[in-house]
Amino acid sequence: MALASTVVVLSIASLSVLRSVTAAAPFLTVNGSVLTYNGQTVVLHGENFNNEPALACCGGPNINSINASAADYNKIDSWGGNVIRFGLDYQWYSSDKSNFYAVMDQHVGWAAAAHLWLIPVMFMPPGGSSGGYSGQGGFWGSQANMDALTAFWQDFATHYASNPTIAGYDIFNEPAPPSVAAWDTFAQTTYNAITTSDPNHFVALEESSANWNLPSVSGSRILWSSHCYAAVGTNGCNYPGSNPSAPSKLPLLVGEMGAQQSQGLSYVPANLLSFNLAGVSWTQFVMHEVGFGLYQNFQAGNFANSWDAMIQTVTGAMTGSIKPGSTPSPTSPSPSPSSSASSLLSVSPSLSPSPSPSPSPSPSPSPSPSPSRSPSPSPSPSPTLSPSPSTHPPHPPHPPPPHPLHP
Repeated sequence: MALASTVVVLSIASLSVLRSVTAAAPFLTVNGSVLTYNGQTVVLHGENFNNEPALACCGGPNINSINASAADYNKIDSWGGNVIRFGLDYQWYSSDKSNFYAVMDQHVGWAAAAHLWLIPVMFMPPGGSSGGYSGQGGFWGSQANMDALTAFWQDFATHYASNPTIAGYDIFNEPAPPSVAAWDTFAQTTYNAITTSDPNHFVALEESSANWNLPSVSGSRILWSSHCYAAVGTNGCNYPGSNPSAPSKLPLLVGEMGAQQSQGLSYVPANLLSFNLAGVSWTQFVMHEVGFGLYQNFQAGNFANSWDAMIQTVTGAMTGSIKPGSTPSPTSPSPSPSSSASSLLSVSPSLSPSPSPSPSPSPSPSPSPSPSRSPSPSPSPSPTLSPSPSTHPPHPPHPPPPHPLHP
């Protein structure tokens, strides 16, 4: 009961922030091939809060095990980032809808207070997933589960339709449909349901493993998305479409990009420079995790075990981001994509635009072990105990299998 009371109190406090920012704030919108906000072209530079300990694949489902706090949002704000990609589990919603929205309102409030946009993304759909490009047979093999996820997004979009802190909705993380047509149909149906209920936000649609390409969907409010765990233009980081080295559709968000600490910085500095020069949005993977994490732990608000070299690289690439609440300067032009690229170059001589050494190949994907339930940390912003690396299941493997179109 004490835990529930804390969530309610914090949610009430967060709602006051939500009301204040909603009053007159414009929305981040898709305008042709770019994102715009308050008359400015925006490129998103941010971080993944994938909430791994709370997901059904990896210790949950337990919404109270989300490993992000107000301190984490404030940290990204202090670095100059402007967006959080926030992982969801459908069972949080289906098991207790009112508590789900209380917790989500709290996080949206924290994002608003930290001058960040939020892009919720469905990691764990009804029917299940490994969290990556596998384990999705229970979803794609059930029309009832597909309909349930569409209904969820319609309800979620209705709830946040007037909230400008929400940037948009990433409807499915790393979809692995049985066919190209299956993803095309589900993506179009869900896009239609969201945009009918919400006139203000975009829908993020990812490439699928069916053809390593983006879905064929009609609409004017689409943020295309892919993931990147290798050097740009190579298997693991091919852009969707006919040219693996350049985006064929814009605006584009590289929703996950990063490397494991054992790899070092590897291809990441050159990739960030490439994205910023091309005006491609990105969110680094991930804030708290042993392996890919900027902080090599699973604890909300715990800034120990920091991967300092990667943090320096990522924060350098965030410099110059346009944030919610910003207005164009009457005496100077809006920052161009190259402004953050210049900042990235200044971080270290190793970030020059000359080609970087080819990274060693990542291990090929292998099935994750069956997860064991992890302890439930408190939703308080202060750090709490979470699973140790020896007992926590690994993140779904990266990079994904090579793209058949780009051997």
